[in-house]
Amino acid sequence: MPGVPGLPVTAAGDGMVARATFAVVALLLGAPTVVVGGWLASLGLFFGLAGLASGDDHSLLLMVWGLAGLVGLVAALVLSVAYVHGGRASLRRRSWPWWPALLAGIAAAAVWLQAIVPPGRGEWLVLAAGPLLIPVALALLVLRWSADGVPPVPGPRSPVPS
Repeated sequence: MPGVPGLPVTAAGDGMVARATFAVVALLLGAPTVVVGGWLASLGLFFGLAGLASGDDHSLLLMVWGLAGLVGLVAALVLSVAYVHGGRASLRRRSWPWWPALLAGIAAAAVWLQAIVPPGRGEWLVLAAGPLLIPVALALLVLRWSADGVPPVPGPRSPVPS
């Protein structure tokens, strides 16, 4: 990104090109996840609550999984918009509950991937229901907690530090 006129870069991964690229990737991976994963997590929450009302104690796990998935989707959306609009500084200004919510969503997607779906059935549905958003969520975590003082990559328009 050094050497691109008109595009400010304050830290590695915080330039306009990096944020626009993140937005495209998050949209491509997040849109199917919001539709399919949100629908399945809502069903899990609904049937979990219905099962608890009828006295089925095992429905608590389904309800927790659905709630974690929904909370994780909302957190991924809020944090992605914060990064695209304000960069790392905006991610650091987000209140702390968004980060555990994002981790809950990652956990719900991992549970979906490993425990709920039978192997060899509906691979596109398996990925669209949550695991597609795991790389986006991990990128947000890395962007939030990585160092600010990353030196620029030496290029034709940036001097090499001595």
